[in-house]
Amino acid sequence: MVTDYVALTESIVKRIVDSPDAVEVVAESRGRTTVIEVAAAETDIGKIIGKGGRNIEAIRVVVRAAGLRQHERIQVELRDDDGPAVRDAVMDTELTESEEPDAG
Repeated sequence: MVTDYVALTESIVKRIVDSPDAVEVVAESRGRTTVIEVAAAETDIGKIIGKGGRNIEAIRVVVRAAGLRQHERIQVELRDDDGPAVRDAVMDTELTESEEPDAG
């Protein structure tokens, strides 16, 4: 059944990104939870996350709901190419104020 979650996640993510061939989705069992890890091209990570984390949260909701139908715990995480999965893909961005030159 794990492969179904991988296929579901992969099909959703591939429709969002510009480089679907670079998408890699793997499942890992961690105790009572199955973790679905998603890796993609660095340029596509922002599209997967979406504005304010909306896209990744929607993906998580859909895959988690599929798992609930089978009474399984499913967690979707984004994976950095350099290291382990990114637990919280919603990145807080700081708005920088542009400094205006003094008029006087």
